[in-house]
Amino acid sequence: MGDDALPAGPPSAPAEPSRIRRFGRMRIHRGERATRDGDFLNAAIEFERAAWAYEISGEPLAAAEATLELGRCLLYLQHGDRLPALAGRIASLATEAGTSLPPGAYVSLRVWAAILRRGEIEPGPFLHLIRERRRARHAVAPPTPRPAAGGLPVIDGMPPHFLIPPAGVRAPRDDDWGMSADGHWFVRVFDHPSPAQRIEQGSRVIDLGRLLDCPARWEIEKKRVVVKVAADRRGHALIAALRDERRQGEEAVS
Repeated sequence: MGDDALPAGPPSAPAEPSRIRRFGRMRIHRGERATRDGDFLNAAIEFERAAWAYEISGEPLAAAEATLELGRCLLYLQHGDRLPALAGRIASLATEAGTSLPPGAYVSLRVWAAILRRGEIEPGPFLHLIRERRRARHAVAPPTPRPAAGGLPVIDGMPPHFLIPPAGVRAPRDDDWGMSADGHWFVRVFDHPSPAQRIEQGSRVIDLGRLLDCPARWEIEKKRVVVKVAADRRGHALIAALRDERRQGEEAVS
């Protein structure tokens, strides 16, 4: 695949944001149609143009989704070595948008970047993410997660290989998180003096897990809230993104 197959800069699209957004949606549609036909080269071109259009119109989440689709095409075209650079683009979108992103979006982008970066080495999680994002784009309404026994929210929509802790993955380097005795979960205890604050902190992690399709559960006890997220790479990336978000907030205050 020659370098001239992918535009090096924004497409020549109309300047009005609404028209640029329509341009991006049209390119996404054409890209998806090309992938269904097995034409990954033309699909890559369409998704790259869509990504630039969404960046111009100030829609980082849509730009990131188009970039994920571009990465899938490059993977099938045997250019997986370009995926880390695309992951860097998504991480930059998160950093540049910062606090203007919707709640949870910063963490989403950081996790997507982490999965994309390893897409050539571990294509399973990456391709699953693409399927989930396509399903979300085309869904009329988001699915309601089913509760586990006892009423604890558990997100179980991931394929089995996500739930197997990969070799070398340990508890994230954060004193707030540990590893469960069975090695299946990253665990954090919220013991804020205010019960409402404890529940709010735990609920946010659960909501982010639901958003990212990461298995998660929590237990509300008398004086603390215990939160668990799956000890796999997506859980690891979620915690790392939460830490980055906290650091970014601390830097903004200082």
